[in-house]
Amino acid sequence: AINGIFPTSVRAIGRSEVTITGNLFKPGNPTRCKFGSKFINATVVNTTHITCVTPPLNGNMPNSAFQVVNIGVEIDSLMVIGSLTLTFEPVPVLISISPPSGPPSGGTIVQVTGKRLTT
Repeated sequence: AINGIFPTSVRAIGRSEVTITGNLFKPGNPTRCKFGSKFINATVVNTTHITCVTPPLNGNMPNSAFQVVNIGVEIDSLMVIGSLTLTFEPVPVLISISPPSGPPSGGTIVQVTGKRLTT
């Protein structure tokens, strides 16, 4: 069974590492993570943990929408489905940076304006 995923939210552009926990993993066995309909090769860390790098989400995702996909794991061609989901967050958009430059010594306070920025 698979019973956990961390983190539970990633950027829609992909390339985020997630860890899936369970109790069926065997080092050396071919293992893949399933994100929605996309399969990605997994790294078996040990019998209870695997890691996968998330694929980019479909290009048809609206820039302002969050999308939740179901997670599965394939071990030796056997599909294991749990009740796990992963939320793909929309990509931040940069609108402006002010001032556009500063002295080489640094110390300039910069204001960044955009959409969906997090601290």
